[in-house]
Amino acid sequence: MTRELTTSVGRQNISLRDGAAALFRRKGLVLLTFLTVIAGTVIVTLVLPDKYESRMKILVKNQRVDVAITAANAQQPAAMTDGEVTENQINSEIELLTSKDLLTQVVKDCGLANQKPGWLSRTPPSETVRVERAVNQLAKDLNINPVRKANIISISYASNSPEVSAKVLRRLGELYLDKHVKLHHPEGAT
Repeated sequence: MTRELTTSVGRQNISLRDGAAALFRRKGLVLLTFLTVIAGTVIVTLVLPDKYESRMKILVKNQRVDVAITAANAQQPAAMTDGEVTENQINSEIELLTSKDLLTQVVKDCGLANQKPGWLSRTPPSETVRVERAVNQLAKDLNINPVRKANIISISYASNSPEVSAKVLRRLGELYLDKHVKLHHPEGAT
């Protein structure tokens, strides 16, 4: 029994020695591979621009009158209820956040359409084309998701500038609240 154990341990030592010997025989190749990976990592780190991400969360509340009228409560006045927010209400708010007119206003207010044209473009596009491209890019860059099992919508935006990231989300929040109040506020109410 001990002889078998010693033999298996001896075989492992021999195989480790063989592996180490193979690495030392090709130490130039191993060193070149290691230095290539390190140099590639350093170059990619220096060349790629920094990304700054801003985040915002919106709480969705249900404060509508949703009382079913039955014979038992027909004489009682309607009361405000704080009910559960449905998935449809969350999706409606997300659609409101990603509406074309809202994103167009954010692009104009934050100057996202004033980016320099690429070095491959010959003639600069018109203002309308630049705004449309910036709106499409903003729609792609915005990450809007409902938080699971919560009445919250999470929004994030990343850009090369921390000021632009914060400015875009701040303006999006302001415009969203204005539009939300206009759509959900009853006519004539103050």
